[in-house]
Amino acid sequence: FYDGDAGQLAARIDGFLRKVPPQPEVCGEIKALIVPHAGYVYSGQTAAYAYSLVKGKPYDTVVIIGPSHRFGFKGCSIYPKGGFQTPLGTAAVDEALAADLMKGSGFTFVPEAHEEEHSVEVQVPFVQTVLPGAKIVPIVMGYPETRTVKTLAAALDSACAGKKVLVIASPDMSHF
Repeated sequence: FYDGDAGQLAARIDGFLRKVPPQPEVCGEIKALIVPHAGYVYSGQTAAYAYSLVKGKPYDTVVIIGPSHRFGFKGCSIYPKGGFQTPLGTAAVDEALAADLMKGSGFTFVPEAHEEEHSVEVQVPFVQTVLPGAKIVPIVMGYPETRTVKTLAAALDSACAGKKVLVIASPDMSHF
């Protein structure tokens, strides 16, 4: 879904970001973005428009929520600790926030949900580029039932209150 070489990947992301024209100033704090997750050749420029809005902002953590493509399950899988390795380095998981979200939602870590899942992973190099000091909390959503969405939203509202957190929703926007 993206270049395996750090230099090429950094150059590609920087190229996408350079092509974004100046955007109008956003009033207030951006708390969430909707960003596609196809291969960068298809979605990279669109992602750059979203990420350009938060580049360099003082977020401590980025919660990345994407759908499960290969493993069916109910609820969400919250990646609890460690980090995500990309060619640009390791993005550390905010273990405290992940634990709070697990406690508040009742969702657990389902390892199979994260294996070969691209919807979250494809966001990480952009996060590393535009918010280099931010930690991440990767979340893979199983069947997107109303109850699951409301439970996760309530846990996010509670666990993120008073914190500098950005939420990235990475849905299947289009397959065309």
